[in-house]
Amino acid sequence: MKFKIKDLVGFQLEVFGSETILQYFPELNTTGVELIEVDGFHYIAKDGKPVSDSAFFSTFELSFLEEVE
Repeated sequence: MKFKIKDLVGFQLEVFGSETILQYFPELNTTGVELIEVDGFHYIAKDGKPVSDSAFFSTFELSFLEEVE
């Protein structure tokens, strides 16, 4: 599933490392990124595999995103 930011201010205030995440994944503001769930966390993925072990969102942080695909 692909997700993008629906609440930028909330995302910036509540998501740990939001500035860095936006720097490396600017498509979060436009077309969205693929997310996969692993052990209760939602990892940014490419071709079904996590791109990093530190690029993930908790269920709470996911509330600032919306599904686009």
